[in-house]
This record gives sequence, C-alpha cells and structure tokens, in this order.
Amino acid sequence: TKPKVTIFKVNFLICTFSGDHLKMSQFKEMASRNGIKEFYAGKSVFVTGATGFMGKVLLEKLVRSIPEIGDVYILVRQKRGKTSKERVDDLLSSGVFHVLKERSTDWMEKIKVMEGALEQPDLGLNEENLQRVSNNVSVVFHIAATIKFDAPMRESLDHNVLGLKHAIEVARKMKKLEAFVHTSTAYSHCDRRHIDEVFYPCDMDPNDLLDAKKWMTDQQLELLTPSLVKEMPNTYTFTKKLAEEYLRKEAGDLPIAVCRPSIVGAAYKEPVDGWVDAITGSTGLIAAYGKGLLKVMKLDMGSIADIIPVDLVDNLIIAIGWITAVDKPSTPLVYNFTALPSNSCTWTDLYQIVTPYLTNNPFDQLFRRPYGSASQPAFLYPIYHFFSHLVPAFTVDIVLRLCGRKPQMMSIYSRLTKALNTLEYFTCNRWTWNRENSEQLWSLMSPEDQEVFNFDLHQVHLQGYYEGYCRGIKQFILKDDMDKMPQARKQITRSVLSWEYWKDCAIDFILLCCYRLRNIRYT
Repeated sequence: TKPKVTIFKVNFLICTFSGDHLKMSQFKEMASRNGIKEFYAGKSVFVTGATGFMGKVLLEKLVRSIPEIGDVYILVRQKRGKTSKERVDDLLSSGVFHVLKERSTDWMEKIKVMEGALEQPDLGLNEENLQRVSNNVSVVFHIAATIKFDAPMRESLDHNVLGLKHAIEVARKMKKLEAFVHTSTAYSHCDRRHIDEVFYPCDMDPNDLLDAKKWMTDQQLELLTPSLVKEMPNTYTFTKKLAEEYLRKEAGDLPIAVCRPSIVGAAYKEPVDGWVDAITGSTGLIAAYGKGLLKVMKLDMGSIADIIPVDLVDNLIIAIGWITAVDKPSTPLVYNFTALPSNSCTWTDLYQIVTPYLTNNPFDQLFRRPYGSASQPAFLYPIYHFFSHLVPAFTVDIVLRLCGRKPQMMSIYSRLTKALNTLEYFTCNRWTWNRENSEQLWSLMSPEDQEVFNFDLHQVHLQGYYEGYCRGIKQFILKDDMDKMPQARKQITRSVLSWEYWKDCAIDFILLCCYRLRNIRYT
C-alpha cells in the first residue's frame, strides 16, 4: 500500500545567533537591518557549476538583483574542444541574460572566470587565481555536479564527491569565508520514505571509496557498483548521499549549509517565464510527450509530481547563504525544498494540464499528437510499449530506408526507453519531507527580501506554471518559431484525423479488454 502524502510542521519560536537564544521577533528586527541585498553588497562570491542550468539562473539573479555585489568568480573548465573563455562567451550569450543585457552591460565586469576542474586538487586553480579567491571570497555556492542518473561510478564520484572535497579544501583557504552553500538533492536519502532536514549517517566512509577509486579499474568499479549503491536507485543519488556524509564528517567546523531541492524545472517568473535550456528530468518527459514520442510510461498517478521552479530554488540558495552568515549556526543546517502538499499536483493533474495546452499550442513537426496513458497495472506496460513505441518507430525507420534516408526513430526510442527506466523509481514511489528550516527562513526575511528573493511555493499558480513550462520548452529547447503557431495547430488537427489516433484508441480498447478478461474467475 502506498503511503499517504503528509507533512509534519513545527513552528520554532526561537533561533540561535552566536550561541544565544533570541525570540523570533528580535531576530526579525536584526534581519530587517541586515537584508539580503545589504549583506551581499561589496562581497565577492564563488560559484561552481555556473554553466549549468541552475548555475546560469543563479549567476543572472546575483548580478541583476544585487547590483552592488562584489566580484562573482565562476569555475569553468575546458570542454569539448572549447576553452573556458569560449564557454563563458557562450554562457553570456544565452537567453537567460537577455533581460539583463537590455539594461546595461556593466555587470559583465563583475564576472571573473577561474579556469579549473572539479576533479583536480584546489579545483585546478593556478596559483594566482587561488590567491585571488582565497583573499576575496565571502560566500561559496557549490552547484557543480553530474546529474546523469546512469553515469559510471568513477564519473559520479569525481564530480559529486571528489569535487566537493576539493571545493572544501579551497574554502578552508578563504580568509573571509562566511557561508558555503552546497546543493544536494531531496533524493539523497531516497532509501527512506520520510526525510528530515538532518544529516543521516552513512555506512560508508567517502574517503575510503575515493582512495579505493585511485587503484581500481573502471571495470572493477562497475562490478562493485551494485553492492555499493545497495537500496539507492543509481550512482547519482548514491554519490550525493556520500557527499553529504563527507560534509558531516569533514566540514562541520565550517559555515556550511545544504540545500536539497527535488526535481528542478523551468523558471516560474525569472529571468523569463518558462525559461529552460536543459532537456533532462521533467523537461525531457514533457518535450517527448509534446512531440508525440512518449505514449506510455510507468507512473503512480496519485503521487505528487515534485517539480520545483529553478528561479525559486536559486532564490532559496541565495537566502541560505545570507542566513548562514548572519545566524552563524553552531552546526550545519539542511534545507529540504520540495512541493507543498497544499499546493502541488499529482502526475494525473499534470497530465490534465499539459495535454489540452499542448493540443491547443502544439510543438512543430510532431511525430504524433500528444496523447498517452499511464501503464496501470504494470504488467501491461511491455505490451503498451511494444505497440505504442517500438512498432511505429520500426515502421518509420523502414520507410526512411526505402527513401534512402538514415533511420533514426529506433535510436531515439532506445534513448527514450533508457531515460524512462532511470526515472521509473522516482515516478512510481512516494516520499514525505520535513521543510521546517525552509519555512523558518522564509519567515525571517523582510517583506522587501521576500519580494525580490521569493521562494514561497504557496504563491505558485500551478496551471500557469506548467503552461509556461510547455511554452518555454517550445521556445528555448525546441527553438520553434512562436509566430508559426497557426501552422502548428493545423498540423495537429490533421493528426487527430489520422490513422494513428484511431490506432491508439484501438490498442487502448484491446488492452482494456485483456485486462478485464484476466480478472475473470472461471469455475
């Protein structure tokens, strides 16, 4: 039986500051005199993962909403034949900075590129850059990680654990360090069904595994992976769990805080409604569904689609940096940031929101119309998958071969099937999270800070958000011409009248009959 989604809320009336207990009202007075903008004014920050989805939005938010901020040092490595400078040029030309560029370009002078790499000691910083960071940085935002669920163990360890270890080593050299905010995931302890805002002990020492990695071959690591991850579903969540264990054991004396967001989706409002540029997680699912590629998947339709807007996550991260420096807690704090039971939608709700929107505002060049179903019961999934995914893909590839073109649909569905298999654990299970620290932090912010650095999930209009999400995928991921919506609507109208629509209906009817017959008892 699936557990009911509940939330356990306790209101704390006291908080600590420099070891003393203060009433919340007294802390609010102090916080109002030392707001977030005022705190960051003149201070330099260091960001890892600035070229990633969350990092781009964080970087844009820092320089746009805190114009008086000091230098923003970003760690960038060479990648795919591009130098760090070329990658930063690509970063700054991204649409996420469009609003900012319309105002001015003075902010560009604040961004300082630090060439390096997570897996190298001192993050690969040369002596000059290491000295600059050590002398000037007050707050570190560690976002960099590999988010590939199926990444090899060595890659996951290098990026998610060793990278954090090296970031901590650099942080220890920072003379002005006031806060180190590590971005983890709400699923770092997904082997538990209820997750509190605490550091859970781990039965493995991350240093031991990092040492063993040095002499083990890739093949040996892969053979060992199942016995390492145990109840964890993949190397991503396992190494995120190990990273938190490293912080608990090795960095408790530093001003550390951990942010645990759930599935990070498109922006709600900032910098642009629906902005997204990473086709992973929920974005990939909606894109595949909207294109008519995804027809069936395994889901617990009653569980919450725990998707959080990226701009709200980054606002929380900025606020955590502020409160960690101002409050100076005696022990590191953890902030779970997940969907509210009082303002969230199930996978059924999400389906009912995006289907009519994508039908009326379709993507260009559809494979089929956006229409699908959740496979319940699970034993029907292989049949649905075969007829709804593999048969059409194989048929199209045959036609492409006959036309002298390269077949591609089976390859696309191979990748889609792999992605669905990695997501199945998260779409078919339920969790509850304690969110007291995040709620407490919100209550300690001034009205001005709450407006500028808003992360209140109560204010999110879910239907508007997911419609903007679909629009963002169409505009920023698929690069569809938004002015050609009438042509796209004509295309989907034709697809409704096509044979494949009625084929889907026929398959659904046949499988429903099979399911009913299976449950008939013969005597």
